[in-house]
Amino acid sequence: MKKIVVVAYDLNPALGSECAVAAIWVEILSKYFDVYVFVNKKHKKDIEKDEKIIKANFIYIEVNQKYSWLYRFLGLEYFVDYRAFVKACYSQLNALINKHEIKLIHCLTPEGVYYFNSFYKFGIPVCIGPVGGGLQFFISTWKAYRGQHFAYLVKNIVCRYMKLLPSWKKYFQSAVLIIVGTRYMKPVLPSDCQSRIVEIFDTAIRFDKIADDNKKERTGDIIRVIFAGRLTAHKGIWLAIDAVKRFLEIGGRNIVLDIFGKGPLYKRLAKYVKNEGLSSHINIIGQVPYEEYKTLFVKYDILLYPALQDPGGTVVLDAMANSLPVICLAYGGPDISILENCGIKIPLARYDDMVDAIATALELLSKNRNLFKKMGENARKRVEQKFSLGALEKKILEVYDEVLT
Repeated sequence: MKKIVVVAYDLNPALGSECAVAAIWVEILSKYFDVYVFVNKKHKKDIEKDEKIIKANFIYIEVNQKYSWLYRFLGLEYFVDYRAFVKACYSQLNALINKHEIKLIHCLTPEGVYYFNSFYKFGIPVCIGPVGGGLQFFISTWKAYRGQHFAYLVKNIVCRYMKLLPSWKKYFQSAVLIIVGTRYMKPVLPSDCQSRIVEIFDTAIRFDKIADDNKKERTGDIIRVIFAGRLTAHKGIWLAIDAVKRFLEIGGRNIVLDIFGKGPLYKRLAKYVKNEGLSSHINIIGQVPYEEYKTLFVKYDILLYPALQDPGGTVVLDAMANSLPVICLAYGGPDISILENCGIKIPLARYDDMVDAIATALELLSKNRNLFKKMGENARKRVEQKFSLGALEKKILEVYDEVLT
């Protein structure tokens, strides 16, 4: 078998988002290649419990960062930790290359476009991606970032600075192939890289982890809505809460929104819900174990996920696989996942206008159970056809065929 290296700062089968996506990629690649995976040591415990990926060869890299509290305050902790991770990889990667005939280095995670390294200097072909991020910030949505304006402002400045670095451009210019998760990513990359870009929507669903009773009949007068994701501004959590508030203001009553996740806005959101008198309709539950999270959707009728900057959106596919219609924004990964017959997409607009549009969508679905049931059925079919593990595996093999021949 050909030997390849996968660099995955974040890879964890017990977590969601890009951690789970990376685990799926390694699971697929391990069927066809001898894979050496460089990964953050903090994920070791969960990786070693997973029989599907443990047959890969894992090299665990410990990341110890001074002044992490300061970087966390500035919103730069992830940037700085990744730089430390890359630096720690070099000696072990060099030793591995001297020992084995490595055919490819695949930089898998972080998926963000502003993370880069210089592994191309080893003289081995480098594949990058799926690259995510790069989604625009719109000033009309400024209100959606309250509580984190400073952090997002600093991050935006840093990202703009990154693109000016010659080493950032060289990283992409030296790659034999760049995989992007969505069409939104292409214009962000250097112009002389466009001919080597391939689009693969990298998020997929493992149907063996979907609750068996996901198609059971949902009954009762209360419309149960779920939001699941990190409680941070770009996930659209303020939009979700304010839309439910608006729904109640226009006469709606039969709704409960349960919010699952943790993050920097947790306390601020809880206080807001209490002060606005929304506690009987909105529950901020916090984070639950990933395996428990996978079984949650059967209890709900609708996923409300108005993320402003999410290039993937695993939670959207999880909900669709469980026959839930989705209310999301017509932007980023969710825009690609959802068709008009399996959810309601809200156009990007001024914050208050989006709140009104989401509230109207909730009102429409709350008054028409047949509609959201039909949308849920269509959502399930779409995931089965387009976003299964088998569909992703086929795309990955096609790309690797091109790179390694």
